[in-house]
Amino acid sequence: MDLEDNINDEYNKIVKFFESRKISQNTLKRMNITSGFEWMPQFQKETGVICFPYFRGEQLINIKFRGPKKSFKLVSGAELIWWNYNCLENTESVIICEGEIDGLTFIENGFKNIISVPNGANNNLEYLDNSIKIFDNIEKIYLATDSDTKGIELR
Repeated sequence: MDLEDNINDEYNKIVKFFESRKISQNTLKRMNITSGFEWMPQFQKETGVICFPYFRGEQLINIKFRGPKKSFKLVSGAELIWWNYNCLENTESVIICEGEIDGLTFIENGFKNIISVPNGANNNLEYLDNSIKIFDNIEKIYLATDSDTKGIELR
């Protein structure tokens, strides 16, 4: 099996994973969700990952890699911005969620004004500082975080 076969196999796995969560392949394509292989420090090896791209305009700013057992990694040294940042440009309301999969679920159900924090529910709010001006035209903000301790802290 060559690298292309491995990548196709990995993509088929993520499609099945998302289908089990009722997120269609159409939504994955629309949001540029891909798969690949990445060195994951949690396992000290390269593993299959889901790749969530973070764009500002047409420019790719960062990628979050999600591996097995909810392991995560962002591109080292890349700027932290909201996932689905571009939806903030032409909306008066926004839903902020705690993760990209939560965001994809909203998108699958017809919402377009969804953003997610880039680094889960933690105290590093650098991405908010970097984008506070884009909220000037937002009239309503809905918070859709988890009910666990971290989600409540993020709220």
